[in-house]
Amino acid sequence: MKKAFVCFACILLAGITLALIVSVFNTSNFWVSQACAIGLYLGYLTVYLVFNANAPTVEKSDFKRPRPTNIVKIMVLTICCIGAFMLLQFVCIDFFRLIGLGTDSSTFYIDTWPKYLMCTLAMCVMPAVIEELLFRGIIFKSLKSDSAIKKPWVALVSGAILFAAFHLSFTQLVYQFILGLIFAGVFMKTGNLLYSMVAHFINNFFIITYTFIAGSDDMSYTWSGYTIITAILLIGVGALIIHSLIKSLKKEHNAHSQR
Repeated sequence: MKKAFVCFACILLAGITLALIVSVFNTSNFWVSQACAIGLYLGYLTVYLVFNANAPTVEKSDFKRPRPTNIVKIMVLTICCIGAFMLLQFVCIDFFRLIGLGTDSSTFYIDTWPKYLMCTLAMCVMPAVIEELLFRGIIFKSLKSDSAIKKPWVALVSGAILFAAFHLSFTQLVYQFILGLIFAGVFMKTGNLLYSMVAHFINNFFIITYTFIAGSDDMSYTWSGYTIITAILLIGVGALIIHSLIKSLKKEHNAHSQR
């Protein structure tokens, strides 16, 4: 457990330090901000390499050849979750506005292909790989293997709380917590970090692609019967996929365990 929280403290300190540096320079330049993001993730990677050096938590057995059908199911599941939980995100935004905390009103623009490709690297590929190595590979596995934590769901929830806190955003708190549960759940059921990396990448890539197509990340919404019905349908489809996916992943995990 100590390893998990020390690792979390290190990456949180790195994130806060970069946020302070960016705020001091007050730069709104797209390329500078993305370069900072890449530098930050390289820093996170260094933290991972240090913590996984002497007593490895992430091992070769955490990476297995994934089945294409399961990857497709994870992709569809992730997209369903994005649609359904985005509405939950809007509820959180309204709540924080109601209690007077306000929200971040800045708008992020991706209006050219070079910017889109840069964001795909800095905000999709690197987070999917490095955050999964840190949060599921080191933090979640350290919590799950700790003798003080008797039940796996405690490690699951604890890891998701740390994952949500890591993003330093009130408005994204619930959404990131749920994503943390999903990513850790996928890894726990499969023992394969590649699956959680795929889910993480699809989540980020979907949002970046939406921003590129729309021109900005300004997701305006209105409460209506249509949005509620859409959310219910997405949750229903997601539930069916989860059921099918769990069966497939358990079968695959058991097959790997018997080898």
